[in-house]
Amino acid sequence: MATNVTMPKLGLTMETGKIIEWRKKEGDQVQEKEILLVVETEKITYEVESPASGILHIISPVESEVPVAELIGMIAADQAEYASISAGGAAAKPAAAPPAGAPAAAAAPAAVSAPTTAAPPAPARTPGERVKASPLAKRLAREKDLDISLISGTGPEGRIIQKDVLAYEASAPSSRIPVTPVAKKMAEEMGVDIALVKGTGPGGRIVKEDIEAYAAAKPAKAPAAAQPDAAKAAGKPAEGDKLVKFTGMRKIIAQKMLQSKVQAAQAYMSNNCDASAIQAFREQLLAYAEKKFNIRVTITDIMMKITACAIKAHPVINTRFTEEGDLWLKDIHMGMAMSLKDGLIVPVIWNIDKKSVIEIAKDRASLVDRGRTGKLTPDDMKGSTFTLSAMGMFGLEEFYAIVNQPENAILAVGAIIDKPWVVNGQIVVRPIMNVGLTYDHRTIDGAEAGRFMQTLKLFIENPMLCLA
Repeated sequence: MATNVTMPKLGLTMETGKIIEWRKKEGDQVQEKEILLVVETEKITYEVESPASGILHIISPVESEVPVAELIGMIAADQAEYASISAGGAAAKPAAAPPAGAPAAAAAPAAVSAPTTAAPPAPARTPGERVKASPLAKRLAREKDLDISLISGTGPEGRIIQKDVLAYEASAPSSRIPVTPVAKKMAEEMGVDIALVKGTGPGGRIVKEDIEAYAAAKPAKAPAAAQPDAAKAAGKPAEGDKLVKFTGMRKIIAQKMLQSKVQAAQAYMSNNCDASAIQAFREQLLAYAEKKFNIRVTITDIMMKITACAIKAHPVINTRFTEEGDLWLKDIHMGMAMSLKDGLIVPVIWNIDKKSVIEIAKDRASLVDRGRTGKLTPDDMKGSTFTLSAMGMFGLEEFYAIVNQPENAILAVGAIIDKPWVVNGQIVVRPIMNVGLTYDHRTIDGAEAGRFMQTLKLFIENPMLCLA
């Protein structure tokens, strides 16, 4: 019996996921626990394993945004079952004949059959009116190239449900060309008219190999004269330019960064600090932490602990702006800005003020490792009340970060660089680190931000005060 592949729920707040890559192709043999596809949410990309071994049938193509728990593919047990499900049916195992007068029962789930009655007349909708439809109905209409606004709903409050789409399709003229979602997307990308393609799949269905064969046999068009000015005027890349389409993560980053700059009254201040003491403190911890806990403590770990101590001394930094007033948060959960190949994520260390430097180092190492291997979940990146962004590994002396809303502040930590420094009237060389605060002036006044930065500098130059 075929095994369903559904959109996984990767976090408590996740409602939909976007398929950004199928690691296996239509009709490929797959093994249980093998990476099958890559799913993207607003915050992460996640590799999804195959729930069974068998032959893959893809239902939702790349770029599809699918509700949680909705069917996106099937794993057929054998070739006969694959031929059945890819043709739109379901394989049925041989079953014993039922007793006389008893209804026959299918051994495997049967495909929902379309009603033979005529669909209700098209509903009268005003221009721009929102069409209420279940996620399954929307996906079904999209796959069948049906205009969902023309379908009458029989669900609660006129909501369009699966049977409404099937009824409408059954009543419409039978002119639809059977084609797999993968083949349809490929045809659109290659500019192939599927009406001209002969299908070789089950029941004459067009599969991707048919599109590839048609495109290979089609005479190539002579290249048109380059028109860079016209291309630029139309917003299209000119010759030599490259357009990289947004991923879901990149799009969310763009939206959130612009939203933060537009909505928050962001102000800035920075301070130079002598990092001699935290370097010495780290040296004292290194051997002990590596030997006993197999963890390497970093300057970032110490800075996160020190920053949490300073926030605890100045709780106005741990607030959020709301339309009803300023929300003062009891717990300190620190976001840790982290760069990935496809963008930026901010995993969170919860209750960081209550943790030791070594506990923070353990949490940080675990989050970094899972982030790099695509194993973070949305729950790992929610609930932060303040964010720290460290760019010292790039040798940057000073920078400012954009507030990670709905937080009210973010700290930028630069590289530690040897510089001239005045100590007791004498010029000496000391390791100096710049820290820059970006804060929302709607909630945090400049004097309050200044007092926080003063305390932060004190703790950086005297880390034992934070641990006292």
